[in-house]
Amino acid sequence: MRLIEKGSRTYRSHPGRQEVLSLRHALLRTRRMLLLHDAKRVALQLEQAAPADERGGVADDLLTQQASATLRQVERALHHMLEANYGLCRECRQDIQFSRLRRSPQATLCGTCIEQRLECLSADAL
Repeated sequence: MRLIEKGSRTYRSHPGRQEVLSLRHALLRTRRMLLLHDAKRVALQLEQAAPADERGGVADDLLTQQASATLRQVERALHHMLEANYGLCRECRQDIQFSRLRRSPQATLCGTCIEQRLECLSADAL
């Protein structure tokens, strides 16, 4: 996405409709997969009379938490698409690179803000 100047006005050049639709379809597929996985997990828990061993339960809990977090991110991205602010960095409000959105359609930070966060984390670790 780039800025286009027309006279005294500046416009953002957004990806084409087909590109955004393909990202939306990817998000919807991810959401459907996560919901199906969650439904299967719940059905399996209901079928089992005895609880799983401690380690299996912890691993299942971690996977469930990760899937829930991903589902929330996907839902948020779909909401942003409806609100027409999809693809904007939540930190600096600049456009997120389309190549990044293609790799991770639920991305909320641009490359610059991610690098800044990583630098802060590296500095904190020292």
